[in-house]
Amino acid sequence: MNLSRIRRIARARWWLVLVVAVLGAGGGLWFANFTNESIEPQWGASAVIEFILPESEGASASRGGSSGGSSGGSSGGSPDLVALVEDALPVAQEANTTLLPPNGQGTVIDAAPNAGTLTFSALAPSQAAATSIAVEMRDNYIAVDPTAVDVEGGIRALVKESDQLRARLAELAALAPVEEVDPPLTPEQDAELKVIDSQIATVLTNVGELEADLTFEDDPDAIAEIEEELDVIRARLTDLESERDAIVPPESQPVQEGGTDSGQGEDLSYLTPEQQLEKSAAETRLLDIDAEYIELLNTDTSLAARYDLSDVTT
Repeated sequence: MNLSRIRRIARARWWLVLVVAVLGAGGGLWFANFTNESIEPQWGASAVIEFILPESEGASASRGGSSGGSSGGSSGGSPDLVALVEDALPVAQEANTTLLPPNGQGTVIDAAPNAGTLTFSALAPSQAAATSIAVEMRDNYIAVDPTAVDVEGGIRALVKESDQLRARLAELAALAPVEEVDPPLTPEQDAELKVIDSQIATVLTNVGELEADLTFEDDPDAIAEIEEELDVIRARLTDLESERDAIVPPESQPVQEGGTDSGQGEDLSYLTPEQQLEKSAAETRLLDIDAEYIELLNTDTSLAARYDLSDVTT
């Protein structure tokens, strides 16, 4: 078929050629739009943990809030740091099995041992979702990090438990029969005595908390402020004890064995068998707390990781 014949057919069938062209163009546009709509836009986010060993903390202090790619400082390449990051990677992966493939999609954890970092990355249809997943992965690791030694948190927990046990022992001790006071206590005096005992227990709790704060405080001004507050609270404790002694003289109060060292001859007949067991368990636990407290104070944190949690990058 020559060119002139093709031209004649095109002139005779111009409307058919036009329809085919329009249909082809429309079909191409529809296919392109359908393909684009079926592909969801993906946003990426990364949350970074930078491990900093104590000996390099000073050199790394200026990197707080750095972006995910930061890897400077004298701690890079340290054998202890490299080993720390290499050991951390499988722990991080195990902590995020529900978010990593095949259970989750678009998530990955990268380790940079020489830089001392773990990077938790996620892809999601929105920036907020990607950021949320990346931060969740990072937090999942921190929650199970075997190198984290929270000495301060541990001691505060022990102090709180100790205060609770001592308060319970005081409640049990209050059940002991009190020698008759001459003259006997009036209902008003008895009510006042209970108020004073409650205030004494509160003051003792405050003293324990402030002493724990003092253990970890390095700032001289803050130390002086805490010590000043302790002096005020201890003076208040002395006043309360004096008020109590004015109502019930010491010679009228039941003699209790000191601290957790209960003597074998102590008369516990005023307690039920269950209360006697509770008292013994509380005293034993207080001895354990003292040992754990000393152990935490002597904890060697030289290889415990400190974290620099960089801002999430998107």
